[in-house]
Amino acid sequence: MLLTDACIDRDQANLDRIRAGAQRLLGQVSAILANGDKVSQIDGRLRSLVDTAHWALERSLPTDFTAGLDHTSHAFRMLGVISIRPGESNQELSALLKLHESEISRAGRRLIYVGLAQKRKFGRINRWEITPRGTEVLSRQQSTPPVGEVFAKLFDALLGRRFVDSQFSEEDLIRLTNISAAAMRPAVQRLVDMGYLERETRGTTAPGRQALRVNQRRGCAVGVSVLRHEVRAVLTDAHAHQVDTKLRPLPTVGTTTRVDEIAVVGAIGEMVDEWRREFQILGVGAEIAGHVDEHGTVRLSPPLRWRDVFLRTLLEERLGGLPVVVENDANVLAIYEHRFGEAGGRMRSFAVVMITPRGEGIGSGLILNGELYRGNEGGAGEIGHYTVRPTGGRKCRCGRNGCLEAETGVESMVAKVRRATGKRGLTLKDITDLATADEATAVNAIEYAGTMMGRGISFLMNTLDLEGVLLSGPPEICSTGQDRTRSSKVFLDSICNEAQSRLYPTLRGAVSMEKIIEMMPFKDLDRERGAASVLLDAITGHQAARQETSRSILTEFTGHPA
Repeated sequence: MLLTDACIDRDQANLDRIRAGAQRLLGQVSAILANGDKVSQIDGRLRSLVDTAHWALERSLPTDFTAGLDHTSHAFRMLGVISIRPGESNQELSALLKLHESEISRAGRRLIYVGLAQKRKFGRINRWEITPRGTEVLSRQQSTPPVGEVFAKLFDALLGRRFVDSQFSEEDLIRLTNISAAAMRPAVQRLVDMGYLERETRGTTAPGRQALRVNQRRGCAVGVSVLRHEVRAVLTDAHAHQVDTKLRPLPTVGTTTRVDEIAVVGAIGEMVDEWRREFQILGVGAEIAGHVDEHGTVRLSPPLRWRDVFLRTLLEERLGGLPVVVENDANVLAIYEHRFGEAGGRMRSFAVVMITPRGEGIGSGLILNGELYRGNEGGAGEIGHYTVRPTGGRKCRCGRNGCLEAETGVESMVAKVRRATGKRGLTLKDITDLATADEATAVNAIEYAGTMMGRGISFLMNTLDLEGVLLSGPPEICSTGQDRTRSSKVFLDSICNEAQSRLYPTLRGAVSMEKIIEMMPFKDLDRERGAASVLLDAITGHQAARQETSRSILTEFTGHPA
């Protein structure tokens, strides 16, 4: 024990004394006593003590290296596992830690040398246990991250698709987050006490052991979509599944009239107040069509006629300090796909390009290397205002001509067919019906829109080297599978042909454009669920702009200052 303490404390003076004392004692024993089993046993132990002290001195072992106790070392990981799963064999530890059995043996010898672990033989099998000193050293010597960091990493894991409606263990969380067992256990227990996690009996794979499961009714999020004539909201569980919905109409305004932000805030406040009586709500995510900066200020929203509206501040004041995140409408879909969607499970760099179903515009959300890319001031992804027709293009709401939004949007397609046919009151559904009936004007309008969209997508892919693009839009032109309409096929073919012709040669690869550009038909409440997912994602603190929100939510929810 003295040797262990001296190694841990880097006490070279005491290590010298231990080695010198052991050598003197070894000499005295050898001189006084002759051979004998007991004397041989004492002699062996003393020589081992001398060797260990000498080894520690020669290596000038730092505190953590005494037993390999830095967070990424095999010995540290092994010690963490046997602290919560005593009695595991070399083979079982090898499977759990994904290490070769010889490495388990090597790490185990290091732990035994300094008295942090012991092994017991059961037949021909070694079973590992942590010693009292190992438990003490594990909690005292490890570099335990701050409580807030532990909870942020823990939520990052729990909010992932891996734990949606499934059982898991503390060991799963430890392996996934690289948080030590000593730091993980109290954090997990805190979430169990709060009802966010539930303990339940495992199935037949591990009889007698308790598993964990996320309680979907605790820690809910509210997602809000602000439109010109109404505010729509959805209450979701911890994995952005719909629990309840609400809608509040807004005062009627003309097409050029500014939407009243005070009316918007009041409508959102009423809906959230109703839900708070029954559910524990982590916070509110709101999505807006337009440029939203990292502070939740709507810098510009053409559909709402807003400029420099401090929406996040107004909402937090109305909701009594409840955390609020405000984000661009295309970004919320990108975050949803990244955290909860199928695309996020197979791609780390992709774009979600959104054609709004009511003709408000076109935007894109960018996930680069597993993170949302917002740009310098939150304006990244405004592909709708990339010029695809420099001369002769339609006038855009931004004031310029030939923007992608003006050439490809729903309003553009409707206007082209209306001018050619003289028909009034046309909708996108009318146009796609005409295309199905082989009406040339409608087919040409859809082909043109697809060609312009292909130019915009090729610009994204050439600039960012994306793995794929998800095109989210009205089902009339973005349907998939057996439900794919003729209009959707015409639209996608035009996009792929144009994008293929404009991609840099080495970026084309062997994969067809139909595999790279995927349709994602817009569904009801997609935007609202996406807004809720932004709030849930903010808990993890991945985005620098969300650190304050993350701390606020974690402090409020867990009762621990983050």
